[in-house]
Amino acid sequence: GAEGGTVRYITTQPSLTKSSIYSREEVSYTQGGDPSYEAGVAGGTPIIDGTLGVRASVWYRRDGGYIDRIDPVSLGTDQRNANYDQTMLVRLAAVWAPTDKITVTPSYFYQDRYRNDVESYWPLYSNPGNDRLVNADPTQRSDPDRFYLMALKVEGDLGAAKLISNTSYYHRKEETGYDGTLYDLGFYQSFFGAGGGLSQPLLLDGNGVHLPAGATNYRCPASVDNAQQNVSQEIRLQSNDPAARLIWTTGVFFSVNRQRYLEQIHDPLLNELTMAAAGAPYTDIFTDQNGNPLPYDPKYPNDSYFLLTNAKDQQFAVFGEGTYSFTDELKLTLGA
Repeated sequence: GAEGGTVRYITTQPSLTKSSIYSREEVSYTQGGDPSYEAGVAGGTPIIDGTLGVRASVWYRRDGGYIDRIDPVSLGTDQRNANYDQTMLVRLAAVWAPTDKITVTPSYFYQDRYRNDVESYWPLYSNPGNDRLVNADPTQRSDPDRFYLMALKVEGDLGAAKLISNTSYYHRKEETGYDGTLYDLGFYQSFFGAGGGLSQPLLLDGNGVHLPAGATNYRCPASVDNAQQNVSQEIRLQSNDPAARLIWTTGVFFSVNRQRYLEQIHDPLLNELTMAAAGAPYTDIFTDQNGNPLPYDPKYPNDSYFLLTNAKDQQFAVFGEGTYSFTDELKLTLGA
């Protein structure tokens, strides 16, 4: 609940007087997998000396995968080294000083991260001693995660005090999830598994996935979509002389954070599965306590499960703090 956050990430700011450039590169190798590499460059320069300066950063990284994804039925390889990860970011910033008393600093930060598949493997089909790691999850579980952060800082020198305004807007979308096929197969076999008249007793056990003939392509991927929109505003008035006997700050803070969470198991092949495994449509197997069929919810057609949550967190704050130095060794701080 700390106002404005607890961890402060400070980036190199654009300069009104100096030019600079920085770059970094890296290459590495993973035993039994793909190489990894990254490259980035950042630079800034004044456009109008003493009045306008800009700075930009661009960076890309790829972490090579080392786990192969296979088909759980045929056991053929779908993708080698599937669990790779890649990230790209761009940051732009400027500083404008129309007078020696006012400074305006807008900035924009964008990041796009993509994980292609999970970093877990099945010991059933793997041989770690020979660098053979295999993931037999029926569905690929990628994780795209994108955000951008826009900010505007305005500073005004009032002589004995400084007035500072910080405004920001944060927008993020991420889609993660879990393997809905494994989740649902374990649940469904309690309805028409062992003892249910099937030619095979189980759909899922410690020896793998056992899809019946006629439904070997059954998949029901699960997705979890997260979206965030956060707005924050701080206005702060503080003393301007760090060597003064009394150093103080006061201000107001406001934030509104909204989040939307949608979890779904997409199950369009459920009827194909129940016909192959139990010889009956899914509406004959899944019924309410009165025996009435339970069809898909029309709001989320073909979803066997869904959960939607909308949340809003809002904060208002007024704060102040002062430190008075009686001597160089004795100081008193009061805040509220």
